[in-house]
Amino acid sequence: MKNNLIIIVISFFLVSILLFSCVPEVAKEEPVLRVEVRNKVNKTEVVTGATQTTPSTVKAKGSGSQCDDNSKCAASEKCVDGMCKTIASLYETNCEKKCTIKQVTLMTNDGEKVTVRSGEGNYAYAGAMGYDVLKTPQYCPGTDVVVPLEIEKVTTGKVLGTEVIALKKGEKGSVITHPTITRVQFTLEVKDIKEECA
Repeated sequence: MKNNLIIIVISFFLVSILLFSCVPEVAKEEPVLRVEVRNKVNKTEVVTGATQTTPSTVKAKGSGSQCDDNSKCAASEKCVDGMCKTIASLYETNCEKKCTIKQVTLMTNDGEKVTVRSGEGNYAYAGAMGYDVLKTPQYCPGTDVVVPLEIEKVTTGKVLGTEVIALKKGEKGSVITHPTITRVQFTLEVKDIKEECA
């Protein structure tokens, strides 16, 4: 009888432990951010599920900060030649007569000559490297026109990094590599710029 009582007490104790260990712990709910972003074709995408970052972990972003990707700059800026700045800061705009870039003829490192309109782009390395001629503000004529070229590094449809290089006519950019494809040694050279001035 005493053995049965001990077995019953031990069984009750084990069942209690099992029951209490199976009760789910109430998880603390993280604040969820809802962010709307404009993609290249002006469609709004909603990104949810991101958790809010505390201010102490956010690095300062702003004009003049060094960078290697657009994501390291403020929302109104791009990573242009390794520095965070606006595209407008590349141009003199204080004048009456104004010009804009209509199209640019580029030469890639593999010898492909491509003419691209402002706001449009192309790709190389079977889509691993994309490039767009960014739209510019209206600028003063007679200046050495700089062409802002946004370079995207892509793998299986996912953008791994984006940066901007600014080149003048006759200028060839430095070699841009890809984070996952070691054979990529991408360069662009601006062969010609067609402007429209008014």
